[in-house]
Amino acid sequence: MPARRPPAPGELDRDRLARIRLVFSDLDETLLGPDHRVGERSRAAIRRLMDLGVTFVVCTGRAPQASWPIVRELGGHFLVCANGAAVFDGDQLLAGRTLPAPLVAEMLAFFNEREVPAYLVTPTAYFVTRRTPEVAAADAARGYAPPLLPPGQEAQPAYKVMAVAAAHLYDEVRARWGDRSHIIYHPAYLEFAPLGVTKAWGAQVVAERLGVDPQEVAAIGDARNDIELIQWAGVGVAMANADPLLLEVADAVARDHAQDGAADLFEAILAAREG
Repeated sequence: MPARRPPAPGELDRDRLARIRLVFSDLDETLLGPDHRVGERSRAAIRRLMDLGVTFVVCTGRAPQASWPIVRELGGHFLVCANGAAVFDGDQLLAGRTLPAPLVAEMLAFFNEREVPAYLVTPTAYFVTRRTPEVAAADAARGYAPPLLPPGQEAQPAYKVMAVAAAHLYDEVRARWGDRSHIIYHPAYLEFAPLGVTKAWGAQVVAERLGVDPQEVAAIGDARNDIELIQWAGVGVAMANADPLLLEVADAVARDHAQDGAADLFEAILAAREG
């Protein structure tokens, strides 16, 4: 049986696209190209959407410190970050959920014993536990290098923990913490969020604040941490370079991030609203 082929965003029903009032976009491998910058087509389309009264929101797994520069560059003020665990309207925290301090300490000890570096995103700070080439590459991609976690500060609540180059530990950590955290697999890392927290959870906080129905929401992403968001949104779009599990649930597929593919969705909404 041939694999399901979702349409391009511009092939979706125009009435469905025309009702969109709120757009959520992932950053890495989605809105950002291989050069870690927003493409010109996307930048121009986002500006036009905002001129039409559509709210554009970055919805990312990144820490706040590594997200705000791009949000401000695009003229936005809402931010859903840390995979939905922290939701901001400017400087105001609208909603936040954390992993409990004892669990965070347990996770960091586990990864430290195995010499696996881990990022820690807390309500007040952003740390990494050790420097490695993989960490240096990740920091360069995000344009922010967090400080090393000071000794003795492992036990603190955290929006998320991310273990780098730890995919080989997935089965073991799922057995340890699968009933106490939401675990997200990626070939390059493992992420841990509070139970019940996803990007969709954070996006819903923004939608409810604006009085926007999910059917008036569009979202675009590329990875497994975007699955719940894409399923929740009225229009859910995956990048051509997306994880196969995300491609299976998407309503449409945009071109690769190397082609500024996120603009395919933004321009389709514009065409439906303006045409």
